[in-house]
Amino acid sequence: MATCSGDHKTRLFIGEAGFRGVSALIDKHQVAHPNLGNSIIATELDTFGRTSDQCQRCNGIEREEMTLASQIANLFLSDGEEAEDYSADPLLHTSFCSDRCKRIRWLQNKGVTIILGFDGTKIHESNHPALTGRRLERIHWNCPHDKSNFRTQTLPPIIKSFFASCSAMQESGDRVHVTLAQPHGKADFYQGYVYNIRDASTPANYKLLAKRPFGPDRYPGYEHEMTGIAAPAAGAHQQREFVFVKKPFQWPAGRPKHKRYDDTFYSRPRKYYERDTDEESSVYSHSSGTSESESSGED
Repeated sequence: MATCSGDHKTRLFIGEAGFRGVSALIDKHQVAHPNLGNSIIATELDTFGRTSDQCQRCNGIEREEMTLASQIANLFLSDGEEAEDYSADPLLHTSFCSDRCKRIRWLQNKGVTIILGFDGTKIHESNHPALTGRRLERIHWNCPHDKSNFRTQTLPPIIKSFFASCSAMQESGDRVHVTLAQPHGKADFYQGYVYNIRDASTPANYKLLAKRPFGPDRYPGYEHEMTGIAAPAAGAHQQREFVFVKKPFQWPAGRPKHKRYDDTFYSRPRKYYERDTDEESSVYSHSSGTSESESSGED
């Protein structure tokens, strides 16, 4: 395994909900890439009644913990001794109002920038200091969902707006990773009708490069969770990560291309991809000599 340079590609994660996806990524690579979190911005549309950096309910729990710690310490003090200040001891901050807040704190301690109330269809409009003037070489959205029934067809326009916003922020050769539910026997229906992924990506000038396995087998601890609902989306038990590259770019020599097919779902003509699953990984550091179109052995 190559030594990590610490110079990582900037990655933006959209719609993280419970922040399980980015947590599983960092946890898996924390030995090989201990500073990976410093290059990651993880976002979510919901605010969960807190700011990006603070949760009042968690702060209340911490204050109670600090008070209890001081009271216990005072029991063992002699006259004239002063109790230690425990307020800065992260080991004592072990209780949180939710598992989500616990993950957010863990991610922040790993260097990840958390942004709540962030609309993934308006990335290019954000004035957040973590994004201003920063090239987003990799943008991820794991299993997009808007809590609607697929028949309403409100999700495809959202994904199309997401790709358009990504295109406004990225340069040629940069990538968008979108994980889609791909249940056995229904992959074409999910691609073409539920997500309409090809019609979303093509107008924004993206081309499909790879389709990779995704889920807890690849990232232990990962579990899809919809925004506002502590449950996975329908069909999310089997997922694939679709990797799109912004054009123009040089197609890797010898790499097989995907096939495109047309079909009609509920009287609507749609297109979908057919491609064997690529058993390969991402490259996280700029200085890596391995092409991301090849197996890097990092994953």
